[in-house]
Amino acid sequence: MGLHDRLPITIYGPRRSMETKATQTDRRDRVLGCLFGGAVGDALGGPLEFRNSQDIVATFGARGLRDFAPLHGTTGALTDDTQLMLFAAEALLRVRVMSHGYRSYYPPTIIRNAMRRWLLTQRHIGPPPEHLDTARGWLLDIPELWVERQPDKITMLALKRRGLGTPEEAITSSAGAGAMARCAPAAMFPIDDPFRLATEIAAITHGHPHGLVSAGYMAVILSQLMHGTTIQVAVTAAITRGMFIAGQNRPAQVVRYAMERANQVRFAGIDPGWFELEEIGNGKLAHDALGLALYCALCHPEPTTESFEKALVLATHHSGNSCTVGALTGQILGTMHGLSVIPPRWLAALELRDVIAHMAEDLAAEYRPEPEWKQKYPPL
Repeated sequence: MGLHDRLPITIYGPRRSMETKATQTDRRDRVLGCLFGGAVGDALGGPLEFRNSQDIVATFGARGLRDFAPLHGTTGALTDDTQLMLFAAEALLRVRVMSHGYRSYYPPTIIRNAMRRWLLTQRHIGPPPEHLDTARGWLLDIPELWVERQPDKITMLALKRRGLGTPEEAITSSAGAGAMARCAPAAMFPIDDPFRLATEIAAITHGHPHGLVSAGYMAVILSQLMHGTTIQVAVTAAITRGMFIAGQNRPAQVVRYAMERANQVRFAGIDPGWFELEEIGNGKLAHDALGLALYCALCHPEPTTESFEKALVLATHHSGNSCTVGALTGQILGTMHGLSVIPPRWLAALELRDVIAHMAEDLAAEYRPEPEWKQKYPPL
């Protein structure tokens, strides 16, 4: 046997297009796709979080986890990523009510109030927020939200402090990915600057410039995809928007590298393995999580349930922050193609699916003039 016979052989398939065209669909479908895509990625990745590839294979087999595994005694369980995304969405709908009433307002305060309501659901011990008596909100009436799902420690710490973290005045120095998934609703309101709004959402708990810029990037990318652009155009718009923001160099480098690696994979016609994600990062930091999500979405961008499943399996089967990377990947592809690309079996088994659908419908509507709408989303 010669040396050539002993070397491993890499089998290359047909080269795939670099184009990542979005499906032609309406705003409502993209909002539903974004929220449900993020939720199923979160639920798939939750049981795999920070488990190495060898452990995953030993537990779930060579193909890995293809259906939801029990977490916290629940199949299809969501983590604090999706919980906080729902409360952030509720807050932004309250902000929209205020804007239609021509009232002065400061969105970060409304968003922090919502996140402190979420803090109550985590069995936070202490006096309830001062605004709670007059602005309880409908999410607190959902029993399934009153559960602890190993919430991000930095988020808990920041919300227990009296101050308000802003992009200009950091409340923590964390660049962790804990704030990334909750920023998706910032992309749903066309009259706002999604980059600024996402940095304000992230800064309430995470103050490092790398994390703020990454959150801004994610919101701009989703906002662009809402208009049917390609991922490449969306990423270019995001980097351009953050070009003169302090701390943008490292996130821009990671995002560009992730896109370059995905293009190489598609050009070679191969399906990437889980271990290749480690070259980009482990998803603990915000910019790494964004880079990984873009890489996974670009490796499998086709508008089919099979491609969506491949992307989310890739996004969650690594030794890092599986739930957040899975959520971000699902948000990107769900916004690109709408609800139809998400496997129905995942939607059927998902926790809080009726609540997510309800919130998505309200985000898609953005505002309704009926009195019931103002009672549902009181401006506090």
